[in-house]
Amino acid sequence: AEVDILGISGVGVTVGVARATVSDGADVQATVTDGASITSSTFVNVTAELQGSNTRNEAIATGKNLNAGLFAAASIFAAQSYIGGAVRAELDGSVTTGLTGVSVMATGANYSQAQLLVISVSGLGAIGVSLADAEIGTAAKVEALSNDSSNDESIVSTGGVTFQAQSA
Repeated sequence: AEVDILGISGVGVTVGVARATVSDGADVQATVTDGASITSSTFVNVTAELQGSNTRNEAIATGKNLNAGLFAAASIFAAQSYIGGAVRAELDGSVTTGLTGVSVMATGANYSQAQLLVISVSGLGAIGVSLADAEIGTAAKVEALSNDSSNDESIVSTGGVTFQAQSA
């Protein structure tokens, strides 16, 4: 989110808010669900990964405020960014493979930034107030999980079994 404000007056007040959000639940997820059964003679891959050149969830809130008053000027500006989405690979089913193996992998990253530039000038008196908040929430995880909620699943392989979560 980007907000730019320019105010010119005799006596002026400017107020602005910039907000960027990746909501909780905006997840990238690859899941083999409870009760599923996979039998394969080749490698079984469960992969959740972000795509593109930046390969990250990002929320960037940017604000610029220039306020000029002949006699008085006041500027108030806030920027908030929040990341809540997860990148999750989850195996909650049964898998049987031959010599090749099983891989459960999640790859991603989170980036949250709030930037402000506030300039307030006048002939007699000026004030500028800025508030910036950038958060990565507790739900914004990069994780590879084995979840057997019903306690009846299995992984059978003569090859390797790996669970890997990678966050840069």
